[in-house]
Amino acid sequence: MYHDELLAKRVQEYRDAVEKADPVGLVTTNHFACNPASLVLKDDYKACRYGLRGGQFFLGSMVLYFTHKKLSVGRLPISRDFPSDEQIRKFMKNRNTPMSQLSTIIGDPACARETVQRFVDVGGRRADHGIHPNVR
Repeated sequence: MYHDELLAKRVQEYRDAVEKADPVGLVTTNHFACNPASLVLKDDYKACRYGLRGGQFFLGSMVLYFTHKKLSVGRLPISRDFPSDEQIRKFMKNRNTPMSQLSTIIGDPACARETVQRFVDVGGRRADHGIHPNVR
């Protein structure tokens, strides 16, 4: 999970490496996209409810696939429950605060714009986050 300071460092490291790169072809291709898991809905609470549930399932799936020697077949033994109202409220309170993660965009359009702006503030570009510049 990347927070502002760490992501800014990674963006700068990437740009420094590209600047020093010795192209294999005629030019250095400097196109990179960071496509975070995103769920943006008009209803902020609903977006958080479903987005956190999906995030928990995805994380559980990755842990299962990459930490077990036996391949799971069929329905994965991972909770599909929604997070509690308290978990959702805590997430909503802490997102887009200093040191909060910049790995997902979950919420209403205003929250999404705020998250994307944080990415821009650390040196990214709007297009890097997969958000069209004309999103209002």
